Amino acid sequence: MFLYMERNVGRTDQVVRISGGVVLLGLGVNAVMDTCVPDLYAPLFAGIGGVILGTGIIRKCPICKVTGIDTTEGSETEEDEAAQE
Repeated sequence: MFLYMERNVGRTDQVVRISGGVVLLGLGVNAVMDTCVPDLYAPLFAGIGGVILGTGIIRKCPICKVTGIDTTEGSETEEDEAAQE
């Protein structure tokens, strides 16, 4: 079902998700290697960062689908529309 969802993450949202996901993943990895945050939070940061990064890369978010949020309206280019066909 998830693979057949329509894109519901727009370009700006995608950039924010990828950036935030990379930051959280980096913080999670750094927490394991260093003492910047307690070790308890390392898997939490890495897990949330991975999910956010993944939804940014594939531009499909099941939570947005359930809540009816679609940030692609008005932000899609002609290339995106052609790629979906």
